[in-house]
Amino acid sequence: MKRFLALFIVGVTLYGCSGSDQKADNPNADPAKDPNKLVISNDLENAAAIIPSWSNEKTVVKMDGAPAHSGQFVSLIDDQFQYSYGFHETIGNLNKKLPKKVTVKGWIYSSIAAPDISIVMDINDNGKQVEWKAYSLTPVINEANKWIEYKANFDITKPIQASYLIKCFAWNPGKKLAYLDDFEITIDY
Repeated sequence: MKRFLALFIVGVTLYGCSGSDQKADNPNADPAKDPNKLVISNDLENAAAIIPSWSNEKTVVKMDGAPAHSGQFVSLIDDQFQYSYGFHETIGNLNKKLPKKVTVKGWIYSSIAAPDISIVMDINDNGKQVEWKAYSLTPVINEANKWIEYKANFDITKPIQASYLIKCFAWNPGKKLAYLDDFEITIDY
């Protein structure tokens, strides 16, 4: 009996650790799972541990003077850091399908109203630009020193391949102080 109980416990433990999820096999079992969408989020609290799909960790700092949108860490952009912490990955590593649309959501805190800051989606082939689009946050940031939510939608209109690299990040050509937090990237297939 002890032997049976020990085997049973080992079997249950191995099954539990296998990562098996019966709902994942049946998309109808979990309405939140959509096989035509991939959602990638990052609250910046473990930015150093999330490499390799994220880059520019040097911009991730503990926010001074005001609270972060969530947690303690944010991505700083200013006259020294023109580009934020950002997502980058080979398209084929994300899904077997090719994406049709990318949505980038998050929160921004700016030291001034209406700064020259954009959210960028860049798709390139070994450094050669295939598609580059920017969504200006200038009209969105209508108040200084306040967390403001943004949502940038990008339709992919050029022919792309699974070997291409996709990047999403904030670009700060105006070089004014701002912080970004709680990134969420949704890729529609």
